[in-house]
Amino acid sequence: DDTDVGTGTSLLDGSDRRLKRNLLSLSGALERVKQLNGVYYHWITDVPADINIGARDGRRKLGLIAQDVADVLPEVVSEIGGKNKYLGVDYKSLVAVLIESIKEMDARVEQLEADVASLREAADWSNCWTELTKWIEYEKEKKEKKKKKK
Repeated sequence: DDTDVGTGTSLLDGSDRRLKRNLLSLSGALERVKQLNGVYYHWITDVPADINIGARDGRRKLGLIAQDVADVLPEVVSEIGGKNKYLGVDYKSLVAVLIESIKEMDARVEQLEADVASLREAADWSNCWTELTKWIEYEKEKKEKKKKKK
């Protein structure tokens, strides 16, 4: 059963490819995520009853500010609450953006790791060159000493 015991609502959303059209890959996800700011907050005490804010228990919450999210990802922000037209965030839709931003970050990390490996290799060659130069100098000095003895 895919029903949340606490709310009686479905935990699954339709996501079958056959139900979708005009598919476009997300790009620039990491830059968008970097523009979002997570905040701690408390709900005001007189939130209208028709607005879903989860548990009305007075505890500190964490989330995003819908107006700020709308500037970055307007697709996940909608009007809610009848006449007052408050804004709500579809947090489940943020998952796709977060996944793509992680992939972008992973690609950056892989490139940085490759760059570091190249730099290490170059540094190893540099050390070899330094050691070779020292050895050549040592051999020259040995030759010079032999000449002086003769």
